[in-house]
Amino acid sequence: MGVGITFQHLIGRVIKAVLGISGSLALAVFVWGGFMWLTSGGSPDKIEKGKKMLVWAVMGLALIFGAYAITDFIIKAVTGATGT
Repeated sequence: MGVGITFQHLIGRVIKAVLGISGSLALAVFVWGGFMWLTSGGSPDKIEKGKKMLVWAVMGLALIFGAYAITDFIIKAVTGATGT
């Protein structure tokens, strides 16, 4: 394992790992925002803060998924790789 790895493959793996960690963090923010909303006790400020966290987390996830798709396409185009 790793004997025939090229620089492009290494960079691709690092980028995918970073995007995976970013996605996990965005998902955690989404869950935390939902928790804040559910435990707001009717406080308008806490409800609004929870909603904003949910919206930003969804936007972050969309950005991460888009970055993953673009990165995957570029890596496959550069390396000539097929599949996953």
